[in-house]
Amino acid sequence: MTRGAGRPKSDDDDFLATEVHRVMWHFDVGVKEACRRIERGDKVPLPTRPGNPVKSTVGSPWRGIKATTLATRYWRWRRAEKERAEKVAVKIL
Repeated sequence: MTRGAGRPKSDDDDFLATEVHRVMWHFDVGVKEACRRIERGDKVPLPTRPGNPVKSTVGSPWRGIKATTLATRYWRWRRAEKERAEKVAVKIL
């Protein structure tokens, strides 16, 4: 896959996507709002089994990075994952 101008892909993008998904799931929000919360450094409870005490994270390594930048990186990761999945998919005739 050829990449255009901009930042090269980072392995960090996989972890960013996981963090975005976790924030979206916990607060029932979309990508933009999740990225805003990550930028602010909001505490997000870690998913736990029922009956276990809730643990919160103090923030993330992406705290302070603009929400628009985080969202752009997330959508770029999502497109790349979709392309990868399509290449790997097996078609049965």
